[in-house]
Amino acid sequence: MSERRFDIRFEVWCTAAADVPEPLHGLVRDAGVRWRWRDAGDEDVLPAYGRVPGTDRPVELGGDEVTRPVLRRVLREVRARTAKVCVVECRRDDDDLTPLQMAMGLVSAVARTTGRVVIDRTADLGYAAEEFIALERALNQDGDFSVRDGVVIEIDEADGRLALCTIGMSKYGHPELLIEGFPREARQAAVSFCYDHLAQHGAEEPFVDGQIVRYKRTDPAARLVFTQVERGLLRVSDYDPTTRRPLPGVAKLCAVMLPSAVTARALARSPTAHRVTSLEDYVTVVKLMQAGRMQHALWRYELTPETLGGVTEEWMRRLDDPQTARAFADAMSG
Repeated sequence: MSERRFDIRFEVWCTAAADVPEPLHGLVRDAGVRWRWRDAGDEDVLPAYGRVPGTDRPVELGGDEVTRPVLRRVLREVRARTAKVCVVECRRDDDDLTPLQMAMGLVSAVARTTGRVVIDRTADLGYAAEEFIALERALNQDGDFSVRDGVVIEIDEADGRLALCTIGMSKYGHPELLIEGFPREARQAAVSFCYDHLAQHGAEEPFVDGQIVRYKRTDPAARLVFTQVERGLLRVSDYDPTTRRPLPGVAKLCAVMLPSAVTARALARSPTAHRVTSLEDYVTVVKLMQAGRMQHALWRYELTPETLGGVTEEWMRRLDDPQTARAFADAMSG
């Protein structure tokens, strides 16, 4: 396994300073983890993101939903009672998750004593002390973790298209990931793809500049490439295996992925009347979607997003047949 570059910074807001258990001293120092205490002050700003009950990922605390102002108020009250802040940091190259495991173990030990809130400054994400302790236990005792617990997906929108960028991957020793070109109506599917297919894999085995990933067995053109934008940031985009060059955006990925994001209930329904009756029709639909002309595809073949999902599921089953898969690949490259 290649070495990763870790950049870790946690803050533990405490009612008083606490002693770090002696057995931890040597372990965390050997892993390159350092800690220090300082007085609480004006620099202790509230995190931009937090965990809200009933959600499966961090949410921005600037929203207007009822739970978010409540969480912000709780954080402000905790800050008002905070006397000391324990800062835990690590910047180190390593070939496994030891730096993160040791840093989280140290933070958890402090949080068990006088800690009230833990803030991961790599993601600007706040946790209640007991929540962070549970996450640390899952990582260090069970070897289990989900990037949904520690990575934020920032979303920018322009001209009806979304750009999504991870924040917080550096604590796993991996560059942040940027992916651009999802249609606005696919926001939830785009977020899920970033978490479950990019960030989770990247945290376990880092992506590298120039890496090519194939995401659909029956389509040799279904590939993504990772290209370094700057140090610590990789752009994820479609890849053309013929020219061996990155393509702008992810239109090809969307053409394959988005119909599968339609709700299970809609996909389970039999498609209503439509005009996709042949492989040629389906190839045309896919090409139109790759070109960013989804609405034209819907209009031309009398489809809705739901029936498009059903049609896609049907053709995914047909493409399990090698002869049909070859015909599809030939038609797509023609």
